[in-house]
Amino acid sequence: MTDNRASPVDWTATVSSTDFTTGDATAAETIPVADVEYLISGFTDTTGSATLTPASVTVMSGSSQDVVAATNVVADNSASWNPQIEISVPDGAIDGDYTATITQSVS
Repeated sequence: MTDNRASPVDWTATVSSTDFTTGDATAAETIPVADVEYLISGFTDTTGSATLTPASVTVMSGSSQDVVAATNVVADNSASWNPQIEISVPDGAIDGDYTATITQSVS
């Protein structure tokens, strides 16, 4: 995330996801988004002046969930992170290549 507004405006990064599916997305071919977590263990790079606070664990949802808050922003700033996506595979899920769309946004 890079903020080049050069003004003291706080920002929040959010994430949302669809269910993870394979095949025809039947119940046995779907891992519900609520079984997925988005984890940030730290920042890989930061610049500028801001207080950056990651959420310790974010249970994914179809709605946007806060993952990083930048407060006390002074001017241009940036933050990079490599989230870990943890998936709890439910009993009865079939083998397959599962896909989903994970969307990150900043406001």
